[in-house]
Amino acid sequence: MSHDRRLRRRGGLIISRRQLICAMASVAFIPSRAPAATPLLVIRPAPESSGDTRYDYYWKLLAQALAVTEGQFGPYDLRVATAAMNEARSLRELEIGSRRITVLVHGNIADYEQRLLQGWGDVVILRHAGLTVVEGGSYDGLFSMLSAGRFELFSRGVVEVGEELAREEQVHPDLVIERHLMLHYTLTRYFYVTRSAEGEALAKRISAGLEQMLKEGTFDRMFEEFKAPFDKQIGFRNRVIIRIDNPLQTPETPLNRPESQMMPAGYLC
Repeated sequence: MSHDRRLRRRGGLIISRRQLICAMASVAFIPSRAPAATPLLVIRPAPESSGDTRYDYYWKLLAQALAVTEGQFGPYDLRVATAAMNEARSLRELEIGSRRITVLVHGNIADYEQRLLQGWGDVVILRHAGLTVVEGGSYDGLFSMLSAGRFELFSRGVVEVGEELAREEQVHPDLVIERHLMLHYTLTRYFYVTRSAEGEALAKRISAGLEQMLKEGTFDRMFEEFKAPFDKQIGFRNRVIIRIDNPLQTPETPLNRPESQMMPAGYLC
């Protein structure tokens, strides 16, 4: 019998004392209902600011991965950290196992120390391609710097740019999405956990959930649904692709799994 199914008995019977004793004796041998499993506590970082939507898509993927594995792994409790922190702080909290967060979205493994030292991980990739990069002190501040002419463009991901423009154009109406070019480089995103037995169990569950979503088509549907509202505005197709290398790739980068990547098929080259 399922652990969450309840036995319900209604009505009454007039029985003799002997029958009552026999009934009580038989009840004593019925296994009691097992206590409910304690939900797995999963804590993700809070946004760095009220308008920070960079990782919303990935947190939706995480929630779905946990949901589709509930039957196999049990209940879960997905929460947002009580205090906002930047990526470098988040990495440190995860590394020391403070439990202020238990999962983090981050790039390549070889990128780990670079991110701790340099902030925005794409800086390494863009500079390696020979581009001049200006860094800022905060995520929100970069949009103000762009509006003020401190640099000419702010490279954003396809899962970020639509929502960011919708938010920032109210404050910076001069910002627009460039219509003709697209930078393309391999930039993986992983869900990182603490190196512990608890972290390994969480990693196993997330991996199982994402694999199930890929198999069932949920992974692709979520991506298409997420970017659909911005397709016309952004114009993903009919762009000239500028391909650059990512020097931070590792042997673990799943380049042999195109089903887990967004490939710019059908774009101009």
